[in-house]
Amino acid sequence: MINFFRHIRQTLIMENKTVSSADRASQEALVEAQASAKAGKYFKYAIGEIVLVVIGILIALQINNWNEARKQHIEETALLRTMRTDFEIKNKQLLEEYGYNKKLHDLSSQFIMSQLNHQKDTFAMEEVLFFGDYFPVSTHINSLDVALEGNRVNIFRSDSLVDMLRKLKADFVNLEIDKAYLDEFWTSNLIPYFQESGLSIHRFTLIQKGIVPSTEILNRIDMYEFANRISDIVSVEFLWLKKQEIILEDINTIMRMIEVELKR
Repeated sequence: MINFFRHIRQTLIMENKTVSSADRASQEALVEAQASAKAGKYFKYAIGEIVLVVIGILIALQINNWNEARKQHIEETALLRTMRTDFEIKNKQLLEEYGYNKKLHDLSSQFIMSQLNHQKDTFAMEEVLFFGDYFPVSTHINSLDVALEGNRVNIFRSDSLVDMLRKLKADFVNLEIDKAYLDEFWTSNLIPYFQESGLSIHRFTLIQKGIVPSTEILNRIDMYEFANRISDIVSVEFLWLKKQEIILEDINTIMRMIEVELKR
């Protein structure tokens, strides 16, 4: 900076050689003042350039963020619409499966209570052969898995929706665990009993051929023992049904939340 001022001063001195020696001191002071003024202008110009560059960078970043947010919103909307369709289908399917399992559970519970109370309730053979039975529940929703995959969940603006999706996924996993327990109990306990009591072949003809066996077959069966055999699995089914009810409630909640997000 000192060299800069010296250069300006020397230039001005050379341009003003005719100046008298008496005015030389005042002339040099004037040169110094002019040099300082020019330096101030250059400094302000440099600051202005820096400010313009910074503003340009900030504008570019803002535009980039806006574009990213716009792309994310488009992706979120597309996924929400897919989820809305999938959840509507799954809700209908689960309602049907729940209704069937609830009916089987209620019949089995009624049978168990009749044996505990030594009642002579009459059950149709097609009901007896399905005591303790259950219908598999489908727990897969493709768009749910897609939504929770990796960092994709970050596209959702609603944290509450994300929490509900994660809860639903966890509930599905727990439902599958209960289903595995029911399968194991049925395989290790009820199937051997049906084979020993001679009911397996009648279950086969009823399921495969629609042939309802005679009620006289029940005379060879200890009904109290039968009720005792299915009581454990019916108890698990009760909890299993409660979890299905919670899942149905959560799905309806999620569908309402999806509608809200699509209107944002």
